[in-house]
Amino acid sequence: MSGAVDIRDEGASLRISLGILLAAIFVAQLGWRRLGGRRLLRERRDISHYLAVAMHWTLYALLAAQIGFGFSLRWFRGGSFTFFGLFSMPPLIGADRGLARVVENLHNIAAWTIIYLVGLHALAALAHHYVLRDGVLGRMVPTTVRRLARDDRTS
Repeated sequence: MSGAVDIRDEGASLRISLGILLAAIFVAQLGWRRLGGRRLLRERRDISHYLAVAMHWTLYALLAAQIGFGFSLRWFRGGSFTFFGLFSMPPLIGADRGLARVVENLHNIAAWTIIYLVGLHALAALAHHYVLRDGVLGRMVPTTVRRLARDDRTS
């Protein structure tokens, strides 16, 4: 059937475009953090503070690895990148099926590790809010959202 669109190819293209977008956002986030970004007040220097810092840096490292694995996987498969059909980037290295399988496994492991750690991080934030009631979750909300919520309560 000529002209038919393979849904797997379309899904892969979307996934690649989203990966490129994630890489751009990740680099921008690192730059923003490096330039000062938004710093939350550290009211305590207890174990939860150090665990949160370790979690943040672990997630940054895993995201960087995930992005690197994604690019490498595409290149080791011999494919090019397209970004939402706007531009294309040819492969920078030759195809290698053996390395592609290894990188694919690493890509999957990193993805599931990120998912589990983000879930754990969210549970910790909820525990701070509902169990410890220490205001940690509220401090993470942008100032404008906090102001709107405060205005709603006073009206």
